[in-house]
Amino acid sequence: MRTVGSINIGSLLLQAELIKKSDLESALPLSKRMKLPLGRVLVITGFVSDRTLNAALAAQSLIRDKAITLDIALKALKEAEKNDLSFEQMLLQYGISTKLLEYTNKLGQLLIDSDFISEKQRSEALQMALISSLPLGRILVLQKVINNVQAYAALSAQILIRTGEISREQAIVALMLTKDTNRPFEVALKDGGFINSQALGRIMLGELLVISDQLSEVNFLTCLEKSLIENIPLGRVLVDAGFLSANKLERALSAQKQISDGQMTQADAAEYINAGFKNLEELSDTKNRKNGSMVRLGELLVLCKIITYEQVVNAYLTSVNDSMPLETALRLSGTVESAVLIGINSFLQFYLDHKINAEELLVAISSWMGDRQTKPEEVVRRVLQQGK
Repeated sequence: MRTVGSINIGSLLLQAELIKKSDLESALPLSKRMKLPLGRVLVITGFVSDRTLNAALAAQSLIRDKAITLDIALKALKEAEKNDLSFEQMLLQYGISTKLLEYTNKLGQLLIDSDFISEKQRSEALQMALISSLPLGRILVLQKVINNVQAYAALSAQILIRTGEISREQAIVALMLTKDTNRPFEVALKDGGFINSQALGRIMLGELLVISDQLSEVNFLTCLEKSLIENIPLGRVLVDAGFLSANKLERALSAQKQISDGQMTQADAAEYINAGFKNLEELSDTKNRKNGSMVRLGELLVLCKIITYEQVVNAYLTSVNDSMPLETALRLSGTVESAVLIGINSFLQFYLDHKINAEELLVAISSWMGDRQTKPEEVVRRVLQQGK
């Protein structure tokens, strides 16, 4: 079986027999002349559909991550086109299910069955999730298909289904009530008789941290979805991501238990958690991370799959030993091209100027890496336009 580190989109489409060699030869000079990504030119000229291009981009991302082989990608792309199925559905039919695919398929189907999204919206969002490495829920919110409240309701339903507290059918009924009446998901569960008052009185760790102003709603939903995908505790995800210190997590878990036992109100818990900072330095660091101003160049390069974590660590050690900025170490070592670093810094500036949020930053960079001839400001404009 063939395995490759990366493959360009034109070659992938050609090998999957989704375009002809003459199509590619016609599109390549147009792509250079129009300064547009090759995939976009293939769509404009009618050689492929948007759906086919997005499937190929998703396949390209999975090949790059070594989640699937080139042979499997080509077979899935061909069969998906032939049977009018999504690329992801074909992978699942082949028994290929990464944690992301398995989780996303379940969440997407739950949202479809609850009339929150259509099959087309699920497919488009999943392909963007595979390309950008953002969770499905965040993509759907970013695309304004669902809102934060609906995303949280669906994620809460997933948790309760997984723990066996409600059935999938009960979750669907409660979600439809939430959608039709704007009632909180927990209230819809109670009104449907699916959960008792004691269970209703519980509060999730993430909710408590949001109420305590220690975590933004966006970061809460993103980390909650990651914890479901990886099947690891939310607290660990929050600490690993730098949104919470271990000391703060311990206090929050203690407060959560005291609320559950009826020994503390939510207001008292928030005050208790906020009083848990050891010093002003810890307070400043946590708030900076919560507000999203601590996006670092190395972390961003890894998140966007431009380099690996090991490469960042090696460059960081070089920067410390030789007393130079990380960016310089990355450039001198040849790990990242100068043009890429300049572009990434341009996108970072849009983020720091509060013109785009963290999710939009990642989507913009992922899109730009496919066509570095497009100016960053133009890519940002397109991303913001897509989100309207």
